[in-house]
Amino acid sequence: MVKKPIFILVALAAPAAAQDADFARFVAQTNAATPPPATAEIAAGALVVLKAIAAEKKDCVPSAVAMEPPQTATSVRLATELIGAGKIKNAWTAYGRPQGCPAPAPTRFLVLRMADASLIVRVVNVGETIANPSLMRDSSFVAAVAAVTAIQKAKPECDGKDLDMVGTRVISKSADLSPDWHGSRYAGSWTEGWTFGACGRRAEVPITFTADGQGGANWNVRANDAKLVD
Repeated sequence: MVKKPIFILVALAAPAAAQDADFARFVAQTNAATPPPATAEIAAGALVVLKAIAAEKKDCVPSAVAMEPPQTATSVRLATELIGAGKIKNAWTAYGRPQGCPAPAPTRFLVLRMADASLIVRVVNVGETIANPSLMRDSSFVAAVAAVTAIQKAKPECDGKDLDMVGTRVISKSADLSPDWHGSRYAGSWTEGWTFGACGRRAEVPITFTADGQGGANWNVRANDAKLVD
């Protein structure tokens, strides 16, 4: 449940395994046909989005975004379906740090090259994560409910209407966690802590992901371990 909606709601089928020659060929051809955007183009789009969010929250308005090079997300379920449907040409994720505001946190963006060649940049999360945008979309609602439940234990009157995902961090990862393959992991597991804010309080919820061998992952939101962080 990211504050700004970033996901295009379509029916998504799981991608083929990385070992599948046809799928590997699809990824390679897609990346060759549509290479990543320049960081300057991504930074411009990211700044527009961050300024809009800052205005809505009446928060510090960044003056620029220092972008890291984009990472391909072509194998991510969200991307493969949209590419197959002709809605986008390719997808990437990229981290950037807002400039001109105190203690800028690393922010991860989803970057989409649309069918008409325009570029869409949207915030996915603030902080470190291994989970790709599809995994975050699938699991964030359950994690958000767990966070509100934890907050309500300290503040029963909280209705969660102002709920916002405010941070992510990687808690642990298994020794056999496979390298990132165009946005997906095919072996191993990892645990992250996702922090949500509501009613002036924040709660962190642990969530464990286990790669399913097909580019996706099974996930377990550990609601009983959710805890208030302020």
